[in-house]
Amino acid sequence: MMRMWPLVVGPLAVVGLLGAACTPDIGEDPPPPDAIVAVFDPGAAVPVVPTPNDLAKDPATGKIVVTSNDATSAAQREFNSDYLTGLDGFPFESTAEVLVTGELDPASVTADTVVVLDLTASGAPVMVTPRYDAEKKAVSVAPPAGGWLRAHKYAVALIGGASKKGVRGAKGENVIGSPAWVLVSGKFPLFECEPDNPEECAPAVDIIPSDKFDPEEKFKDQVAKAKKLDQLRNGYAPLLETIAKAKGVDKQDIPVMWTFSIVDAGEVTFDPANRILPFPNDAVRTGPNGTVSLPHPTTGMPLSADECGKALSDPAGDRQVQLACGLNTLDGFSTLVAPVSENSPTLGALQQAKLDGATLGAKSVGLIVVKSGLPEDTATKPRFTPCLNCLSSAAATEALPQQLQWKLEAPLDEKTTYLAYLTNDAKDDKGKPIVAPPAFAFLRSKAPLLEDGKSTVSTLSTLQATALEPLRAALAPALDALEAAGVPRRTLALAFPFTTQSEASILEQLRVYSEQLPGLPAGPTFVRDATAPLKGAATAAGIPVDDIGKLYAGAFLTPVAVTGPAARSIPRSRRWRASTSRCRSRPRLHRRAGIRSPSSGTASRAHVAIFSPSRTASPRPARWPSRATCSFTAIAPRARDRRPPPSRSPTTRRATIRRTTSATARRSSVCVSIATPPRATPVRRARRAMRSAWASARAAARSISSARTEISSATRRGDPRSAAGTCSASPTSSPRETTSASRSSTSGSWCA
Repeated sequence: MMRMWPLVVGPLAVVGLLGAACTPDIGEDPPPPDAIVAVFDPGAAVPVVPTPNDLAKDPATGKIVVTSNDATSAAQREFNSDYLTGLDGFPFESTAEVLVTGELDPASVTADTVVVLDLTASGAPVMVTPRYDAEKKAVSVAPPAGGWLRAHKYAVALIGGASKKGVRGAKGENVIGSPAWVLVSGKFPLFECEPDNPEECAPAVDIIPSDKFDPEEKFKDQVAKAKKLDQLRNGYAPLLETIAKAKGVDKQDIPVMWTFSIVDAGEVTFDPANRILPFPNDAVRTGPNGTVSLPHPTTGMPLSADECGKALSDPAGDRQVQLACGLNTLDGFSTLVAPVSENSPTLGALQQAKLDGATLGAKSVGLIVVKSGLPEDTATKPRFTPCLNCLSSAAATEALPQQLQWKLEAPLDEKTTYLAYLTNDAKDDKGKPIVAPPAFAFLRSKAPLLEDGKSTVSTLSTLQATALEPLRAALAPALDALEAAGVPRRTLALAFPFTTQSEASILEQLRVYSEQLPGLPAGPTFVRDATAPLKGAATAAGIPVDDIGKLYAGAFLTPVAVTGPAARSIPRSRRWRASTSRCRSRPRLHRRAGIRSPSSGTASRAHVAIFSPSRTASPRPARWPSRATCSFTAIAPRARDRRPPPSRSPTTRRATIRRTTSATARRSSVCVSIATPPRATPVRRARRAMRSAWASARAAARSISSARTEISSATRRGDPRSAAGTCSASPTSSPRETTSASRSSTSGSWCA
């Protein structure tokens, strides 16, 4: 269940009722010494009423209007003006609350003594769990599971007075109503008019406050306020009668009652207290040196190194914990994974509504770069399409709730901070503009939520403000950048920053690292032209592959360069387990642990499929690698190996993938690019053709199960370890396989 954020409007201006009176409060006789008062004083200089309260709604517009004064903090003022004001009701998470003047007996605050009715549902009782907040001296009512219902109106009444069935003080005191409540709950009208002239009226009581000094103006002001108070009295009367009758008490035993309405709009799902967040999110990137710091998937507690080590060393360990531990080693998030609006398996993008996909566009959904980690000439602009469950499988789309996804049309840049956002220009399935949840309304604030160790917003406790302030401060620079781009904070329904991980820099480290390992071959262990079987499989599956020229299947040795606790999760393949029995002449280098230094390095076999587009398909786009720089060439013998030595047959020539330039390639590098066709075709056609080629390749890769048989067969034919217990080459081995194996058996240093 979502954690509910208490929503207390303060100071609450009662629009059109009593205003902000500057005269003393309604005259009060001191309460009995053995009584506690439920606070209700809408005519005070700073009105004090239970919250949330429909008294804050403008009767003419039906919208909430909350004013601020000089004593209002900047954060409170922004929350009042940019969030509450303009809503037609209160958020789903609102906590109903009424203050009292003394200590209550917590055991007396129960669902029997605090009555909640759903007036929209014909006064049906609402199952709630009220409690007494000793710190605030208040009776609080959290919303039911799932929140208050959209567009519904509720009434809350406190049972007290002389009744033994009601709320009691800590010392057994009665809980009574304030003098203002006595007027509102009374039987008699609060003003009187002349029978012959309805416009000539006078207050029926002389305690109605006014900030006017001129006698005539003061009289008119008191009459107007008496009329509005009497409207409230008439509106409450039937409810008071119904509740008193249902509970078997007198009306005088109800010391306070109020009503409030819930906003009629879909509210964005966002609950950081329960880890329901958009993802990826820099809010969980709090580890050392900015690494990801995901909590335990079940407990929500931080994952320690010992926990990760234990989970990763256990083959039957919790996969979710293992995944979190692995992600926690990264310095950012993937450049390929689409951001999503929330990570809950049960909650959708909106609460009590669905997003209207037709309203998702450039004005309502965005993704901008906040800080780039790349040179300006290489940085790219994010390309995406907002969609609803478009990246989920068909089965998942039917089973899972709606999710807003930022579908990436191209990979994001590495080491770059982005901001994804959703504005209230998006609408729900009833055509209503969506609204931000209160928690996010606090996070988008310009002003701090905490000063001198105290909350600056009456809506938040100090504990809540302490938890939210770091998130607000971290989000502020990104929102400043967004506001500078023309998107005001007040229009944001959701926004979240995330930083992508380092990629090229890590690959460069791996390239250098591979050069430090002894015994790795300069090229693949074998390469075969697999064009015929792979194209045959694709054609049989109805996949177009006309734009693909050649397909090659092969294998190469790559170092296992995993560090940290995740290294212990590397599985032992059959090849690794068999290495000592088939390569007895060399030290056992294949281990379950990852590489930590070149002296203890291992290598594993990686099977690959490489393709190149047809030369007649299209010219290259402007930014392709030029032919003079790097080009894919067919596997061919090296020049010095064209005449095989007498001890070898022609099939044992060494093969490699090489650069076509005069520059010598590094031994551990493999350079693959696209063969460059003529340049006459327009670039636009070239791009379309290349996209088609890549799409065909991806489709072919998904349906080459039959080609796997070919690759496996080639592996068996070219694997020197097919000879039992030796590293000698088989007569049917591929050229590169035979040469590598022969060198291995003579040196005893490694085995392919």
